[in-house]
Amino acid sequence: MGPQVNNIFQYLSVGGAFAVVVIYLVLKFSQKAKKRDEPTALNVDDLLDIQKKVESIHDILHVRDSDGTPLCYFPRSLSSSIDDLTTAIREQTRMMQHLDLHLHEARDDLKDIQKIIRS
Repeated sequence: MGPQVNNIFQYLSVGGAFAVVVIYLVLKFSQKAKKRDEPTALNVDDLLDIQKKVESIHDILHVRDSDGTPLCYFPRSLSSSIDDLTTAIREQTRMMQHLDLHLHEARDDLKDIQKIIRS
């Protein structure tokens, strides 16, 4: 299978991956059989090959990180984007706290000026 097919598997469930593999292998076998002019029935070896490939996909889809999240469902680029977003939010929060402090100081200064004007 080419790299495009492998990339598709990271978005499929186990059942979806199984269906894709079965369809792929049946079509591949069918094409080989047509070239040989033989019947297109699957034999035991073909079914065992399908079973091995499905088990391989099952093993890939069930690898989990330390938090228990399946790695195939959590693209690394998404993790990196979330880290970048977290950093940006922290920086914005720090800046807003700084602005809030200055606004309170300005409000206090304004109250002092109003007291001076009224007296």
